[in-house]
Amino acid sequence: SVAFRVLHPDPTERGGGGDNPNNTSCVVHVSAGSHALLLTGDIEAPVERRLLIQQGDLLAADVLLAAHHGSDSSSTEAWLRQVAPDWLLVSAGYRNRFGHPDPAVLQRARALGIEVLRTDHHGAVTMMLGGPGEAELKGLHRREQRRFWHNNPSGEYGKVAGKSAGD
Repeated sequence: SVAFRVLHPDPTERGGGGDNPNNTSCVVHVSAGSHALLLTGDIEAPVERRLLIQQGDLLAADVLLAAHHGSDSSSTEAWLRQVAPDWLLVSAGYRNRFGHPDPAVLQRARALGIEVLRTDHHGAVTMMLGGPGEAELKGLHRREQRRFWHNNPSGEYGKVAGKSAGD
């Protein structure tokens, strides 16, 4: 079974994001079996701090969707340490005008041993949560559906379902 827990905004708190509409984003913890995914919308560091205090250990997840497309306004070191994901998934368009994801966010994640998956580099990402054993990365669309016109900004596509990029 799959369970959904809405962590933010608190329905009893009107305007819980302050003046910034990003901070009214819905934050949802999705769990299936012993695995979990944390969806963060566009929340910024103040909401992360509040959730760290209010939710603590309940934030743990195998996969964390980087808030605000990997903007440096989010994904603080304290947040990444508490969630402790195996993967940080960054949903960002290739060469987007905002420069997302921010290199500082990527560095923070990698320094903590978190594998970064980026839609601007990898395309669609397929994962298996809730099955027996560990959460599993099943596929990276741009690796599996390579086209000569696709850019490969990272120069590699990582491991997919136990196979190296050279397989």
